[in-house]
Amino acid sequence: MGSMLQTRRPCLFLDRDGVIIKNVPYSKDPETVELMLGIEQLISNAKAKNYWVIVVTNQSGIGRGWLTLEDYQAVTDRMLQYLKLSGAEPDCIYYAPYYEKSTIPEFLTKPHWRKPQAGMFEQACLDFQIDLSKSVMVGDRASDLEAASKAGVTRHYLLHSEDYEKERGLVAPGIPYQFVESLLDIKL
Repeated sequence: MGSMLQTRRPCLFLDRDGVIIKNVPYSKDPETVELMLGIEQLISNAKAKNYWVIVVTNQSGIGRGWLTLEDYQAVTDRMLQYLKLSGAEPDCIYYAPYYEKSTIPEFLTKPHWRKPQAGMFEQACLDFQIDLSKSVMVGDRASDLEAASKAGVTRHYLLHSEDYEKERGLVAPGIPYQFVESLLDIKL
């Protein structure tokens, strides 16, 4: 028998801080991890509809030396532990520790991964069979929506945050998006 081509599936792309977990700037303490209301339901709904679920998160605090890779991983592990309890685990997590003034050479690489650039989305498309035209991005920053749009994602949600008014003003013209007060308002 010949091999069957894998069918492309839509993807639910999620930012981490402020979307999956409450935003604690440059958090290195897993004790601060608190899931956002509705995230477990959103991920479960996406999985039930055969979406990939992929996290794309900027983590310049690593490149800045404000937290270590181990700190980042401890916070991420706690997030995954909580999500696993409800069976709402993402398929993959991409993170961008890049910072242009980093004193650590490895964090000067891959500037194209840092949102608003599309590198993490492009890597996801190499690693997974993704139908970008049916995919969704949920972020709390204009840079989340811009990166997704550059990659070819067509549906964008801007989640309410403390900085919503500022972020709304930063969304580039031509990027259609829907503002949502809660993750529970997102329709896949």
